Amino acid sequence: MTTKGFLPFILLLCSCDENIIVEEQYCSVEITEIPSLESEQEQLLYASPLSVVWDTLLRIDGTQAEIVGISRSGCSACDTCRIDNECTQCEECEPCAESCDTQCYEELRFITPLLSGDSATVRLINKYGQSDAYIVDVIQ
Repeated sequence: MTTKGFLPFILLLCSCDENIIVEEQYCSVEITEIPSLESEQEQLLYASPLSVVWDTLLRIDGTQAEIVGISRSGCSACDTCRIDNECTQCEECEPCAESCDTQCYEELRFITPLLSGDSATVRLINKYGQSDAYIVDVIQ
């Protein structure tokens, strides 16, 4: 066999590395406040943890809602505390509970799709995980 014939085998052996560990964070996303919904209206909900628009999906009765924006206000002390105490985004961080629970507000602005019933099921999914399904009243 020529050197050229061994090249695929050499590349295959070199591409395997058993020491690579990929750590993922997967936790529950909690919707902390959501108003009654109105069809095709811009609305606001509060949830945690939130990430960024491009990796966030909000489903209302199975239809994807348009996400207008995500903002986090008053969260710098919470974020700094979590980093200093080596807490992940998904775990409860006791030393940071006060600053995170009382000063940090994470909100998501969205436009509801066309809704027809008296209630709708809402589910939020992002890089951290997904929320439970919430049943919310629909204003006609």
